[in-house]
Formats: sequence, structure tokens, C-alpha cells
Amino acid sequence: MQPRKHNRYRLGAPVSFIWRDEREIQHEGTGVTRDIGLGGVFVFTPACPPLEVSVHVELVLPRLHSEARPLLVQGNGQVIRVEPGGPRGTGGGFAATIKRFVVRDGEGALTEDGFLTPCGPGN
Repeated sequence: MQPRKHNRYRLGAPVSFIWRDEREIQHEGTGVTRDIGLGGVFVFTPACPPLEVSVHVELVLPRLHSEARPLLVQGNGQVIRVEPGGPRGTGGGFAATIKRFVVRDGEGALTEDGFLTPCGPGN
């Protein structure tokens, strides 16, 4: 396993995700993030997309204070790992690489080009 290129941050936020199967039938699921970083996300869910499928994820970041607007984070990526759940559908989830995230508040994108991309050495 290769070391991560970006830090991951523990965050339990509600997430929804969409993927298409080999027959192009759209599937939807929901879950809770375990962690997130500029390079990807891990989602706890009983309904995992298959390995290597393209996936679209959307999550709402919690408000930092009462006057803050909620932030919608969207990203497209690929499922790179699926972890099976335990008995009764508990504990499973999937990891997906995300090339870039779009972050929006109630008035649109928060960055100049609408995307968060990795920055720093080598980027």
C-alpha cells in the first residue's frame, strides 16, 4: 500500500453518493464520512459501490458557528477500496480517491475557480 499524499481529517458528516453499474443503471447511497482529505474520502455505509467504479459524493460540512452557512462539498472520484461490514450491515464502507472537490455555500463556489485542489510542494 502506498503512503498517502495528503493528510486525512476525521470528520463524521452525512454523505450521499451516486454511481453507475456496468449496464449504466444509476445507484444511490448514503452514509457518514470517517475521514476526508484533498486526495479522497472514506465513507461508512451498508451499500458500497463496487471497486474501481466512478463515484460522485456530496456532503455537508457542519457549521463552525451559529451564523455560518452550511458548506456543500462535492467531488468525483473512483472507488479504490471496499471494506465489508459486520453482522446486520454494520461497519462497512469504501474509500475513494477524489481529484478535486467543489465547495459551495448558499451563494455559490467559495474558491475563485470553484475547486479545492492540492497545494504545496509538488503541486
